[in-house]
Amino acid sequence: MTRSVRITCCLALFLPVTLLAQVPAKPLGPSPARDADVVRPPAPPIPDPPADAAVRSRPGPSPEAVAPDVQSPLPPMGDDPFQQVPLDRAGGLPRASAAFAAKKYAQAASLFAEAEQRNESFTEAQREEWAYCRLHSVAVRLNGTAEPVAGLVGLQREVESALQAGSARLKPFGDQLLAEIRHRGPVAAPSTVEAGWQVVESGSFRVLHMGNAALAGEVLRTAEAARKDMYERWAGPAAAPWSPRCDIYLHRNGADYTRASGKSADCAGHSTVGTKAGRVVSRQIDLRADEPSLLDGPLPSEVTQVILAELFADEPLPRWAIVGMAALAESPERVARYHRSVPALLREKKLFSVGPFLEQSSFPAPASVTPFYAESVSLVSYLVELRGPKAFTAFLREAPRRGYARALATHYGFKDAADLQDRWVKHSLGAQ
Repeated sequence: MTRSVRITCCLALFLPVTLLAQVPAKPLGPSPARDADVVRPPAPPIPDPPADAAVRSRPGPSPEAVAPDVQSPLPPMGDDPFQQVPLDRAGGLPRASAAFAAKKYAQAASLFAEAEQRNESFTEAQREEWAYCRLHSVAVRLNGTAEPVAGLVGLQREVESALQAGSARLKPFGDQLLAEIRHRGPVAAPSTVEAGWQVVESGSFRVLHMGNAALAGEVLRTAEAARKDMYERWAGPAAAPWSPRCDIYLHRNGADYTRASGKSADCAGHSTVGTKAGRVVSRQIDLRADEPSLLDGPLPSEVTQVILAELFADEPLPRWAIVGMAALAESPERVARYHRSVPALLREKKLFSVGPFLEQSSFPAPASVTPFYAESVSLVSYLVELRGPKAFTAFLREAPRRGYARALATHYGFKDAADLQDRWVKHSLGAQ
């Protein structure tokens, strides 16, 4: 999204860190007996979460919107090509909070991370719950088995990130963890380079790599160029250099990427942006250095997502808008793949009705990800072609306040979402 926007498709990271055999443990307390982790006793209890964190009334899931009856512009089909039900709006947050209330913190952390990736709307209390789960996970791992001191850097980053996301009430717990981490070995300060990594820097980026200096230099230049171009495209001249800089980690291969991030090795990369009180407090991009399309696909896409997280820090964008805008930073050949898939998806009735689609903030079920990406990229491209990128940005700023129907009428002259749908489909099929 700290609010982590793992704006790619591919969120809280829990890197296992253990004790050195020769360093006496300072136990931080066992997890509940029902947890699978084996913790060495004796140990004082891990602090309970703030008393009011788990007790509150929460709104129930939003009802499923009904897909509108849209007349098909495709005569051979003879019926509505948009047969996908709207995306699931209930999401995983209720389940995550229920797991938290049951003190199943590891399960809750995983569900909160999934909900963040789906861009579900967290309450402040749910942010607090997730931050506590992340701290709890670090405490459990610190009471586990041994690991080299260099690995403690990852746990330090996790604690600091969780403290940024939570309230001051979690600070004593976090400070206890940081003190224990520092007691166990020399840990790099946040602004220094972690063990094993080499670094090259520019005004807004630090690229951390494992010896591939040539690629790191190309990544640095491409990132700065993408930052400048995407600011100018969506908002105007680029802002002052980022502070803090955006760290770009170049993992050597899929195995290293998965080991560091917990993400699938099939994913080329992801970005994580921490925000607090409408202000960006951290920026990070993790990429696979062995991805052939790194410089013209994943890198500019992730830089765009970091920019969008800053431009819309006070009102996060829906996932369809992020996907579409980020894709337009990639090469024309990569964007064309999405456009080519739209006619077949229409014939197969796999696209979503535009009205509910615009209102939906999260990702769909895995089976619908391909149609979701194709529709997102095609729809954003169409609206950008009509009035330009900055008009689209203005539309996105107004829509949450006035509603998508009124914003479409104001900025594009469409009568409603159904009107947009008809014109977009005709445009996509070349029947303009």
